[in-house]
Formats: sequence, structure tokens, C-alpha cells
Amino acid sequence: MRLRTVRILVALVRHSMLAELEFRVNALTNALNTLVGILLALYFLDAMFSEVVTLGGWNQEQVLALFGVALILEGLLEVWLFPSLHTLSEKVRTGDLDYLLVRPVDSQFLVSCSKISL
Repeated sequence: MRLRTVRILVALVRHSMLAELEFRVNALTNALNTLVGILLALYFLDAMFSEVVTLGGWNQEQVLALFGVALILEGLLEVWLFPSLHTLSEKVRTGDLDYLLVRPVDSQFLVSCSKISL
């Protein structure tokens, strides 16, 4: 990536973070909700493996690794892809996509990273 693109990405992340922290209670509730969900899933896996040694040939460490990879991929989709796709459809509907396409930045990058939901 070029330095200019990295600076634009940092500015977009900073802007998204400021917009998210505008409603601090909502941001705190979302973080707490995510933490409770992860803890409950880990508790469920621990309870399941307290009864059995393997599950379909998978041991507890392998299932935890799979769970971690799934969480990372789900997080990337929820943070980056879904908000950007929603914003893209909204820009097409309102006609603001034309304004975005004439900017002197890579259009695909700007459309893909225009909204980041932290």
C-alpha cells in the first residue's frame, strides 16, 4: 500500500472511532455484549469438553483454535465488509456515489473502507 492510502485508512478509522464513541454508553454496551458472548461460548466449550475428550476427532485445543479463527473472520466481516456494503447501497440510493467516484483516491478502496464499525 502506498503511504497516502495508509494515511487515508488511518483517517477513516479515526473518524469511525470518533463517531462510535459519540454515544459512549452504546459503545460500552456493544463491547460488553461482545465480551459476554465470547465468555459464554468459551464456557459452553469447556462444559462440553468436561464430559468428552474428543468431539468428532477434535480435541479441545483444536476446537478453541477453530473458534478463534471463526471469531476473527466474523469480526472482520462485521467491522469492515457489512458496514461498507450498507453504506454503498445507501450512496447509490441517494446519488452520493458519483461524488465519491470523482475523488482523487482509488474508488474501490474508498468505497470498501468508507465505513468501519468499531
